[in-house]
Amino acid sequence: MLLLVWATTPVVGAELTEFDLDRIRYWESVAEEEGDARLRDRARSHLRQRRKDVPEYRDAPRDPIPLLADLADAPVAYEDVPVVLWGRVTNVEEPSPEGFTTLDANFHDDDRQPLRVIVQAGKTPPVEGDPFVGIGFFLTFDSDRRPTFYAVRFDVLGDRVDVDVLGVVEHEETLQPAERDAYFTTIVQARMAETDRLRRLAREFRDERAAKFRFDDPDEFPTFVDLFKHRDRYLGRPVTLRGHTWSITRIPAFAPSEGDEAEYGIKAVYQIQLYTPNSQTNAATVVCTELPEGLPTSGHLDERIDGLEVTGFFFKMGKYHDQQNQGRKIPIVVARTVSWRPPASEVTRIPEWVYWVSVGGIAGLIAVVGWITLRDRAGRDRARRRLDEVEAPSFEGLDDPPLPNLEETDA
Repeated sequence: MLLLVWATTPVVGAELTEFDLDRIRYWESVAEEEGDARLRDRARSHLRQRRKDVPEYRDAPRDPIPLLADLADAPVAYEDVPVVLWGRVTNVEEPSPEGFTTLDANFHDDDRQPLRVIVQAGKTPPVEGDPFVGIGFFLTFDSDRRPTFYAVRFDVLGDRVDVDVLGVVEHEETLQPAERDAYFTTIVQARMAETDRLRRLAREFRDERAAKFRFDDPDEFPTFVDLFKHRDRYLGRPVTLRGHTWSITRIPAFAPSEGDEAEYGIKAVYQIQLYTPNSQTNAATVVCTELPEGLPTSGHLDERIDGLEVTGFFFKMGKYHDQQNQGRKIPIVVARTVSWRPPASEVTRIPEWVYWVSVGGIAGLIAVVGWITLRDRAGRDRARRRLDEVEAPSFEGLDDPPLPNLEETDA
């Protein structure tokens, strides 16, 4: 297919001209011919080339390319190049006579990166606050030097990941190349979702499931077991899991290495293997882009971390391999972050009567305190030795254990 190269540099602050409308019609034809997947591949390939061309980016391969800043420095490099857009709508203008709606938005949900997006006016226009993901082409700068894109694809993200988006996932398989866009869309949706609202939706669905199985107390409902057994009921839905972990790792967001370009602006994520009270030796893989301050990230940890809670979207039933190379199922939940409430540490208190020892007994008091200190130090040393002897549990070599019976009926 012949790609046109526009000889005219975008005009700052210009309204849509007939020339702009010709470009829009051309981009629509390109999008129809190539499809979304091909456009996203081209967006990633362009960033890969920019990495090679710009020394600043070449010297920092682990950092995403700051797309809007790069566009401002080299707008000609982005002529007729598709860009993956996601962010939050901040203002919606009235539709134009030509049938277009112009939106103000924050790129990557960052108010330091404003942009404008032109979309085809639809029956249900976006509203202020809507999170979105799309594919666009750079059109011009406005009078405030905000870049304006024309979106050939624009989707508002709701309270559940679109089942059509997740239609490409292959359950009981590792992440597949064909799942890349669905995976990143889920990550983006989780990043921009309102946490309290997600928790409420997850709780309402849990209560609905608990009522189906006649649980008197919904808080006792084994969500992990239900998810494990009835994954189709949970696909794309918010779900809340609580438990502990022995493993928190920073990993490339999708590709084998962080050297791959990030068309979504996300190069790395955190992976947590979360065990719930009713998951037995099964775990869920939690993928998130942020961690609470103080939560360690060093792969397999020396000590178990309790007090974790996550609310995110169920992406798919994944798979890992044990030492016998047997595939094992593992749910994948995508979230923005986890909450961590570490158990309060126990403090050794000196008995109250010690404070009433008379001045004449100071020497005896010193001896008592010294004995307590030595005793506690010896106790801590023994505990530390015991911890050193405990190996962190591993998924390797484990069969899927029997889970509590939770079978659906028509009743």
